[in-house]
Amino acid sequence: ALLLKRDIEFNSVISANSEELKTFCNLLYSIVQKEDFLKYDPLRKSVYYILLIPQFIDKFNNFNKANSLMKKFEVLEPRFLETKKQIDFYKNILYRKSFLFENTTISINKSLKALKFFQTLGDDKEEYMTLNTLLSLSIVNGDLEKATNYKNEIIKLKNKTNLPQYYKSEINFILLEEINTYPFWKIKIFH
Repeated sequence: ALLLKRDIEFNSVISANSEELKTFCNLLYSIVQKEDFLKYDPLRKSVYYILLIPQFIDKFNNFNKANSLMKKFEVLEPRFLETKKQIDFYKNILYRKSFLFENTTISINKSLKALKFFQTLGDDKEEYMTLNTLLSLSIVNGDLEKATNYKNEIIKLKNKTNLPQYYKSEINFILLEEINTYPFWKIKIFH
């Protein structure tokens, strides 16, 4: 398990071979699930969880495995409070990404929970990414007023700090403007 941890850390940062990384992650996941020695070493187990959860969320979009690992944190001893805070962080990233496996309404509700969490935390990057998700979901849901409000919040945040992958928001802004200019769903063909 320790050697796999090293390989995963290396491959997640350096290597472009995602299949190899996925193999390492799946192998460590199965070890963490089965090995008895980890039962008596919750600190080491939590280190493996923290290593695997972001891989399953961000690299592989495997929310079942990520959720499975996060649920195991709920039974860890209270002395792992900092680790549990990290799990709350990952859980809210999962809420933000729920559009990948949930319907639009559920995704909006989960993204709103994530937005509140990241705003309370003061994490501008995650707040921005969640606002952009909400902007996209609002466009898909046909709620252009909310979409416009999210656009304005993103612009305010952009004026405050440097945001990652801002081009994604700009694409959504263009889409929102086009839909506002020419509301295609009002055409009789689409009804």
